[in-house]
Amino acid sequence: MLVYCLQVFLKLMNTTSFPQAIVYFVFIGVLNPVFAEMTSADTTSEVVGTTITKRDSDLNHEKQLDPQLNNSTDLKNDMSHAQNAMEQGNTGDMQQADTVIDTPVMGNIPVPCSDIQQQSKIETDHLDCIKTDQPMEVERISEPVDFKFLGDVIPRGEKKRLAWSAGQSFAGRSIDTPVVVIRGIYPGPKLCLTAAVHGDELNGVEIVLRLVNSIKPKELRGTLIAVPIVNILGLTRNSRYLPDRRDLNRYFPGNVRGSAASRIAHAFFHQVITHCDYLVDFHTGSGKRTNLPQLRADLNDPDVYQFTQNFGATVVMHHSGNPGMLRKAAIDAGIPAVTFELGEPGTLQIKHVEYGIAAIETLMAKLDMLKRFRLWSEPQPRYYNSTWIRTDYGGVLISKIKLGDSVAQNDLLGWISNPISNERTPIHANVGGRILGMALNQFVLPGFAAYHIGVDASKSLVSQQFNELVNGDTEQEPKLVPITHDAASIFQTSKPELSQVPDPDEPLE
Repeated sequence: MLVYCLQVFLKLMNTTSFPQAIVYFVFIGVLNPVFAEMTSADTTSEVVGTTITKRDSDLNHEKQLDPQLNNSTDLKNDMSHAQNAMEQGNTGDMQQADTVIDTPVMGNIPVPCSDIQQQSKIETDHLDCIKTDQPMEVERISEPVDFKFLGDVIPRGEKKRLAWSAGQSFAGRSIDTPVVVIRGIYPGPKLCLTAAVHGDELNGVEIVLRLVNSIKPKELRGTLIAVPIVNILGLTRNSRYLPDRRDLNRYFPGNVRGSAASRIAHAFFHQVITHCDYLVDFHTGSGKRTNLPQLRADLNDPDVYQFTQNFGATVVMHHSGNPGMLRKAAIDAGIPAVTFELGEPGTLQIKHVEYGIAAIETLMAKLDMLKRFRLWSEPQPRYYNSTWIRTDYGGVLISKIKLGDSVAQNDLLGWISNPISNERTPIHANVGGRILGMALNQFVLPGFAAYHIGVDASKSLVSQQFNELVNGDTEQEPKLVPITHDAASIFQTSKPELSQVPDPDEPLE
């Protein structure tokens, strides 16, 4: 720049006197920025005019596709006003023009920066738009822009921590438990995650908390409703049950005039669960038992069956659920729901927490809610049949096998050691399969449920019967039988025998 100025000054000296050269040089130095600013203003006005004309054309096209966009006339008027302001040089109106330009929207959804660059040829680093290599299609759905939930309004693109009242304490004070709602920028399904329906089950609490801390609204499509602690009365006492010794997961959907457990269940179900499109309810084993990460699901329901296919390689065990369970009440209300079992109660097991996070991220990716990739190295096993191995003697349970092991019929599972007589009684598998759950080493009484074995089913039979269920090729709907040792009789069209009904003492979610 200095060399250029010196060259100009020397040329002036050759054609004029020294004083005239000084005057001309100063005159050029003062007016040159003014001319540059005028040129820039003309260029900017042309760019704004091109952008507004293009958006005006797109807006008319969108009106023809969606009559609800007729209310966007104000946006068109603001753009025209901004163009006039730019041409007339009104400073206040130019600020308004900047506001219009710097908020690229179509309806209520931000548009990709690539589209703006193609339309206006301007930089987009300062614009509130989505930077993507691929053009993004604007999705048209009937979902409202603002989501009304628990007495609050959550607009798109926000994360809010709300509170749900689980009842009153002995002092008459409201007992609130946190509910985190994350609404993505783009519309999509509402996924609900619940944990600690039993107050001593901690793995699900940590899974839900880590997920809500890692997910940002700008990367989410749809809505995530997370309730890390449902039974806060049990959690604060490190107890599975409510203070009245009732199991909350036996009272859904509840009764507003019933017991304390039934009232809590009613409030939670109608204030939270009814807003869900999908539900995942986290649990662990009960009574000093541990569970392999697995889904408990009613595979008779086609929607639930499809839902279970989105969790990577997570084991799926068929069980229709008992009356009063949260997932069964949700399914009865038309909401696909599963129970996600991981680990044991009373302790936090990081390996199960990390597995649960990976499975939920895979689920959200399959539902097109997140763009996170998880690689699963094994296929997803499904068990339509399972049985519990119970002890016949009292003493100390000592297991030989581990959780997730495959066993054959008559394989040794462990022993019962009598500390008084110093005798050992072996425990053998009465059926082949995989260990889905087992009791921890402890004192047990005769009849204690020690090992939960999932029995393999014929894949061809499962596929054939499910296709018939979905396509309606059978005159009578086939039913899956949860408890039977005959793999060939897993599906049947007649009502199951009484002996095939699940054991009422069977440890479940």
